[in-house]
Amino acid sequence: VTDNTNTFVAVGDGGIIYYSTTDVNKWNFIDISNLTTQNLNKVIWNGSKFVSVGNNGTIIVSQNGITWSLQTNVNITNNLTNINYYDGVYVVLDGDGNLYYSLDLSNWEQRSTNQLNELEI
Repeated sequence: VTDNTNTFVAVGDGGIIYYSTTDVNKWNFIDISNLTTQNLNKVIWNGSKFVSVGNNGTIIVSQNGITWSLQTNVNITNNLTNINYYDGVYVVLDGDGNLYYSLDLSNWEQRSTNQLNELEI
């Protein structure tokens, strides 16, 4: 779960997304099955958009937390478990201990972590 002070967003298995704008006791379901049915494992707000990562290299983005688009041409096929954003750089981790970074969410570089298990940011 994350928020941008106006909208809370939660993601989950099967591409599930819920959002809440005025009352955190009332959540609305968003059907994104036309984009993905992959498990979504983490969502962040980077200051200008929501970004969520999931299984099989899935990355989706939204300006408002309600309308989402699939980030295409992602050169990662592993299950992405975590994402962070700092000073213009996105960092994602996968379940196999790999770390990737990107400036644009499309072109990713892998960096060795010498780990065989899932890492956390």
